[in-house]
Amino acid sequence: ADTAGQLLEPVPTPASTTWAGIAKRFTDTHLAGIPAALKVINTDWVNRLPAVRRRALLREVTIDGDSTDVEVYGRTKQGAAHAYTGALTLRPHIGHWAEAGVPLAADLLGGKEDPRSSVVDLLDRAIGALPDGVEHIRCRWDAGYFAADLAKACITRGIRFAIGAKRTRPLIVAAGQAPDEAWVRAIGMEDTEIAVIDHLPGTWPKDAGIRCIARRT
Repeated sequence: ADTAGQLLEPVPTPASTTWAGIAKRFTDTHLAGIPAALKVINTDWVNRLPAVRRRALLREVTIDGDSTDVEVYGRTKQGAAHAYTGALTLRPHIGHWAEAGVPLAADLLGGKEDPRSSVVDLLDRAIGALPDGVEHIRCRWDAGYFAADLAKACITRGIRFAIGAKRTRPLIVAAGQAPDEAWVRAIGMEDTEIAVIDHLPGTWPKDAGIRCIARRT
């Protein structure tokens, strides 16, 4: 039913069974070349943009990492597991180029797999898919990626980052101990304040300039 997309295809879209059979021919060597291929594609289309837009995109790139549970059907589906909602799910794990709306790297995890276990590899593949000429990279991740290994990887690669913190009891206690004068109004959010608080888990590097920001509404 994808009329517009079909016009771009050199041949009609194959049946799902045909597609799956072809996909099985891909080896680890083929898959390892995907970031390099995406880099070529992204470099080519960025170079076709007007100069002002191209400079704006390349000045600072944000990699936005996220995972979500997607419902699937069939008890024998590999890796599928029941989520807290009761639905049978798999878990896509994607690194997007936020400003351009372009996916850079992705994995399909099992419904119970922890995305933190492979997030550094995802970050490196996302970086590898960025076009030539990027000046600065930053990244942001939700609380599902709250891990010291990711923070250390960003520091090692010279990447500014923000990672959502899990709401643990020590974090909540630290936020409660922030003095009133530490709280300032959050820009663009009604009835909300933020403060820098004294909290980092034990395995996080304490001397790397990392700060924990609490929000109260």
